[in-house]
Amino acid sequence: PKKFIDVDVMDEGLELMYEIMYNPLVKEGGFDNMIFEQEQKNLEDAILALENDKIGYSIEKCIELTCMDSPYRINSLGTLEMLKTITKESLYEYYKEFINRAKIDVMIAGSM
Repeated sequence: PKKFIDVDVMDEGLELMYEIMYNPLVKEGGFDNMIFEQEQKNLEDAILALENDKIGYSIEKCIELTCMDSPYRINSLGTLEMLKTITKESLYEYYKEFINRAKIDVMIAGSM
């Protein structure tokens, strides 16, 4: 990536990605409250927006009814009830558990 500039953007990009993944902004045992509340509101808005999409809402309800005994019945965004139970601390604990157990592959395409 030093083809046109004097900075190796590949290394800097990978370092940034590492920092974002492994060193999130944590305060008082949980994710930063302002960011957490903003993202929680964004997710709430997305869940509520599903109700305004009549076709999508109909499909979601069909899946919910036909898959009653399966986790597949729950929309990937979750529910408002589920969202209300998540705290910045509980989400951070889940994040730590996930990041320690997840298999993470990084694939880079293009001219190196």
